[in-house]
Amino acid sequence: MNKTVAQTKKRKEGSWNEGKSYAINNGERCYKTRHAWSKAVIRHYGNACQLCGWDKARCDAHHRVPKGQGGLHTIGNGMVLCPNCHRIEHEEGRGD
Repeated sequence: MNKTVAQTKKRKEGSWNEGKSYAINNGERCYKTRHAWSKAVIRHYGNACQLCGWDKARCDAHHRVPKGQGGLHTIGNGMVLCPNCHRIEHEEGRGD
């Protein structure tokens, strides 16, 4: 397949995972955008706060190690928090 045909096919069909993640550290997925990471964390852990158990409405994804301190967009570096627990985590300076 020549280069222009391959480029046209890629543009038309998109890459296999739409460029949202790539493998690191023995196959762990690192997500390129915060949005893709957030959706993956909530899909993995479910939509219930991991601190208080609240599940009445949409919860947020939260970085255990903030991006500014070298944390990555990985499932292992994420947790699901209700809006109240998420606000408290940020006010107390624990994470991003």
